[in-house]
Amino acid sequence: MWHWQQKKYLIKQVLILIVKHPALQDCMCIVPMKNKYDYTAVKDFAHIIASMIQEQLPDTTSLERSLKKRGNKIYIDFLQNRIGQTLACAYSLRPVPGAQVSTPLDWKEVNHKLHPSQFTIENTVARLKKKGELFEGVLTGSTNIQKALKTLTV
Repeated sequence: MWHWQQKKYLIKQVLILIVKHPALQDCMCIVPMKNKYDYTAVKDFAHIIASMIQEQLPDTTSLERSLKKRGNKIYIDFLQNRIGQTLACAYSLRPVPGAQVSTPLDWKEVNHKLHPSQFTIENTVARLKKKGELFEGVLTGSTNIQKALKTLTV
């Protein structure tokens, strides 16, 4: 079995990951595919990556959807890719007090201090001007599933 640090490095090398804070829940990692693969291929790929992460971090993560069954573990939702599933797009205003905004993040911002209240209608435009368009990779990037699987399963 590979050391988790090696796998994290490889995941970052072979997957184009864009992280977004939806303002109502945990962060989302988005892997752009540019419509190259069908639904089943993407769902299966997401399940493999989620399983790999959960295998390496069993004490803190779970693939179990039921909150009652998984307890306080972080849910890795590979089923977010299912047909008809909705999600908050980048920069959408969320219906919560404080007018929080679904915000693309820099990986350096993802830490234990991260909270949805940091990203609001009041500071989003200034943040975008300062950091640039962090969500651009969704439109310009594309992950090669075959290359990723070959690299990650060596």
